[in-house]
Amino acid sequence: MGLYNHGVRKRPRHDLSPRIELMPLIDVVFLLLTFFIYALAVMVRAEVLPFELAEVTGGQRAEPAELLILAIGPGGEYIWDGTVVSSSELDQRLEELGKSSPDDAAQTQSMLFITMSSEALANDQAIDPATGQESVALNQAVIDRGPVMFDLMQRLQRTGVERWSLVGLPGGGGDE
Repeated sequence: MGLYNHGVRKRPRHDLSPRIELMPLIDVVFLLLTFFIYALAVMVRAEVLPFELAEVTGGQRAEPAELLILAIGPGGEYIWDGTVVSSSELDQRLEELGKSSPDDAAQTQSMLFITMSSEALANDQAIDPATGQESVALNQAVIDRGPVMFDLMQRLQRTGVERWSLVGLPGGGGDE
């Protein structure tokens, strides 16, 4: 007899002791859940109203819309498709764009993209947006273009231009 035995005889343990397995139980529950969901979907009958589809016939090919780019330069000047324009010329072009609305499906309205230009223009191209006069010192300093943008948005609303979009560099970064 050993030190710790004290005459008590141990029964041998078997690996056949009862255990509860949860995995098969979970499988059966999900199987029953799937069955009842599908059975419910089949039992519910969707009542639809009869609807006659129109026959598709050949149409006219869609023409892409003309893309126009209006940039606001570092000095606040307006640049229409690469050309500096005065304030009055900008108003005239915006009015023409606002009046050109498509009446039929074949005609497409132009799309105006507005961006901020980070490139300084040559001194002979600089035009002050307020006065329309050439300005040499205009593109030597970068001004706050927020008020110019606000003024442009008012012009767009006043002239009836509805198809326009602001574009810029990803992340709002510039050429800094």
